[in-house]
Amino acid sequence: LKEDFLLRKIAHMVEFGILAFLLYRAIIIDESKIKKAIIYALIIALFYALTDEYHQTFIQGRQGALRDVGIDSIGILIAGLLCYIKDRRLKNK
Repeated sequence: LKEDFLLRKIAHMVEFGILAFLLYRAIIIDESKIKKAIIYALIIALFYALTDEYHQTFIQGRQGALRDVGIDSIGILIAGLLCYIKDRRLKNK
């Protein structure tokens, strides 16, 4: 049962990381504004994580928890960091 809990939390981190990456790809227009695009993507993904947890408070048998937003945020931040690292490597080539 503990493994199932851990697997679900890791899946949420990955899901929200993918969301942040896809938001970044949708926002980026100008290659000179990559940092801004990353920040906007992270903010939007975090807002979605917050509203998702809030939504769960209305569903019977579910509960919203700020802890889960924190777990989702780890995936969001990892995605943002990877986008930033990728950008730095491309600029250094």
